[in-house]
Parts: sequence; structure tokens; C-alpha cells
Amino acid sequence: PSTEQVLIEFVAAGELSDFTPAAQQDLQTAIALAASKYTPFPIDWRAVHLKLTAGSVVILATIDVPGSVTVAAVEAGLAESFTSTAAASALLGITVASAPLQPHLPLASAVPRAAAAHAAAALT
Repeated sequence: PSTEQVLIEFVAAGELSDFTPAAQQDLQTAIALAASKYTPFPIDWRAVHLKLTAGSVVILATIDVPGSVTVAAVEAGLAESFTSTAAASALLGITVASAPLQPHLPLASAVPRAAAAHAAAALT
């Protein structure tokens, strides 16, 4: 099971309505493929969670990193695949309007998710 996550965020041209469930699955698949570039096995597209918000379309992809894969390997694959708007556009099959932010751990996820959940449960 996943204990850590990696985030990548970028802005795509279009409207939220352009990103149908099928289009979102295509994005998840492409991001998973890029994230898997330096991993021993492919990351499943279902491990990529998208949050789309208006403002053109701001796409925040959260990738659940399998326990047998290093965060560094996922970050390296994403960094190599999302070097520019042109590279991101080609990979994703959409027009990416802003340079993707470099992949990173979520601020709250510098601590593995299981530990964070345990800490949250202790507060209730």
C-alpha cells in the first residue's frame, strides 16, 4: 500500500467541462506512465488522483507511491517528462498553458500518510 504521495500541478487550456471522465482517465494514465519511468514496475493509473479547478483549468495530480517504489524515482520520472509546456502537452495530449511545477511531496505528507492518519486519530 501507498504511504507517500508526490504532487505535480499545471494549468491546461480549456474549460472544466472539457475534462470528461474519459479525458481525466487519459490524464491519469499518462501521468502514471511518466511517474513510472524510473520505477521497477508501472504505477497504476488509479494511483493518480486529479483535482481540477477553474482558472483555465488548474490540474493538481496526486500520485500514491507504492511502498516498493521510492519517491525519488517517481519525482525523477515526472521531472524528466514535464520539462516544459510543450513536453507536458505532448505527453498528456492537451494544451498545457503553464510550465508544470516540479514534482514534490505534499507539505503535509513529508510524514508518511499512515503516520499522519494515526496522529489525526489521536487528536479526536
